[in-house]
Amino acid sequence: GEALYAKTDVAGRMSTRDIIASMERQNAITSGQYQLVSAPAEGAEGEVAMGTEGGQQPAAQGAQQAQAAPQDAQAATQAAAPADDGIDELPRRDLVRAIQEELNRLGYDAGTPDGLYGPSTRGAIQAFEEKAGTAISGGEATPDLLRALRGTREG
Repeated sequence: GEALYAKTDVAGRMSTRDIIASMERQNAITSGQYQLVSAPAEGAEGEVAMGTEGGQQPAAQGAQQAQAAPQDAQAATQAAAPADDGIDELPRRDLVRAIQEELNRLGYDAGTPDGLYGPSTRGAIQAFEEKAGTAISGGEATPDLLRALRGTREG
């Protein structure tokens, strides 16, 4: 419960774009497309970046490669999203509130539309995605999810 509260608190301070970029980096890290730069061992000269195959390379090169995957993913997300609907610019709390309203309209119990992402909202998102047969957001409150909800009729 405390972790969920802390996550909601931090997310409330981030812009939607920052949250999406963070999620993309997390996905890149877990899929092995993102290389982490580690601190040098004591007495070693320079930093070393660990590659996905366990090899080592200069830190500057590793850092450039580490940034490439998330930037490419972010560019693809921005290119695919309609720029004129204003959803990407919504503050996090307004985005969550709009998603809660749409979920409730469609018959999914997201609780009171208060803009706070909690267990009721997550459960309603997951139920919607399960019924739709797609994981648009993986249970998270995202601009693409709001677009999908707004394009869905009741029932």
